[in-house]
Amino acid sequence: MITGAPQSGRTTLLRTIGASLALSSTPAEVAIYGLDLSGSGLRRLEAFPHVGGVATRGDETRITRLIEEREVY
Repeated sequence: MITGAPQSGRTTLLRTIGASLALSSTPAEVAIYGLDLSGSGLRRLEAFPHVGGVATRGDETRITRLIEEREVY
């Protein structure tokens, strides 16, 4: 989890990490899922084949599905 004040660079940090992982690893090695509750900046990562999904605030169905898919037992 990344926390911080508004406009502190959280989304930029996460996009940088996601892009770096996608450029240095194959989709078999890395899967990226995003839960973006402060905007839609992480949606830019969806073009990478490594991204399983990005859920944003207001999309309750997608948020629930993303959490259920990634739930660890």
